[in-house]
Amino acid sequence: MDVTAKIAQFVVDAKYDNLPAAAIATAKTAVRDCLGVALAGSKEEDAKICAEVARQEQAREETTVIGQGFKSSALNAALANGSQIQGFELDDAHALGSVHIGSGALPNWPSIVEVVLENGNRFAHRTRWPKGHPRNPLSDRELEAKFRRLASRVLSPPQTDRLLDTLWSLERLADIGVLAGQFRAIRCAEADFGSADATAARL
Repeated sequence: MDVTAKIAQFVVDAKYDNLPAAAIATAKTAVRDCLGVALAGSKEEDAKICAEVARQEQAREETTVIGQGFKSSALNAALANGSQIQGFELDDAHALGSVHIGSGALPNWPSIVEVVLENGNRFAHRTRWPKGHPRNPLSDRELEAKFRRLASRVLSPPQTDRLLDTLWSLERLADIGVLAGQFRAIRCAEADFGSADATAARL
């Protein structure tokens, strides 16, 4: 059995109850972070281009294109969604693999901040593990704050609250289609974003 087949078999045989707690926590963080970045990235020009390519293909509707209000084939949606997540360059990174878990390359090298005052005094601080690194992970509170900042480009605060309620209870969802449906509705909601009455009606 080759490596790909072994990995595939591992995934098929995996049971939620047997997964390590740390793996589950990391996966939840990656999913929530990734979707927040995708929402912000959906406003970028390159993401809109990829989404339009997927739309014009008129492929079988299998998978949600995040923040664009339609579904496409799994292949086309992977292109569009991946461009939204990767293109904004704020999704989580895996230091050892030098890859994005959700989709790329946040810098993994040490970060150095230096401040020089008017009197010439110099202060510097070196951070070996940047925030979001496995050795310096985001707390749930920090993750939610990041999600809210990113989602604010697309969603009203009540919409963000509703989406976060779903994301914080992923393991209790009987059907992941509930989450996908919330993302499909986002683009339609953008047109009347400024209307409090319209926002209340949608929620």
